[in-house]
Amino acid sequence: MDFAQVFKALSNENRLKVFEIIRRGRYSADCCKDEAPPEGIPSNAVCVCEILDQLNVSAPTLSHHLKELRNAGIVDVYNHGQWSYYNMSEGVLEMLAAYFRSGQPARKR
Repeated sequence: MDFAQVFKALSNENRLKVFEIIRRGRYSADCCKDEAPPEGIPSNAVCVCEILDQLNVSAPTLSHHLKELRNAGIVDVYNHGQWSYYNMSEGVLEMLAAYFRSGQPARKR
């Protein structure tokens, strides 16, 4: 994991908000109310419509932020038809905690 890239991605206020929404998981926006994610998608994955429902940004802006978070390796995307679902990459919080405990400079691990 390139920690410098992770911190750069999270240094943007809107991307940090997007990450927090994904970290908290599903909340059932009107567009997804009472619908479970399709088979093969983690149950706590967040649909793009749920993220848009909680932020005051356009769809293209959200797409850019999600791309930056994916490139940093901290979120995964699952596509199903026209919808995309996002989930935290496995072990991200543990890796960040280990980084802060280690006292090592930001570099790829």
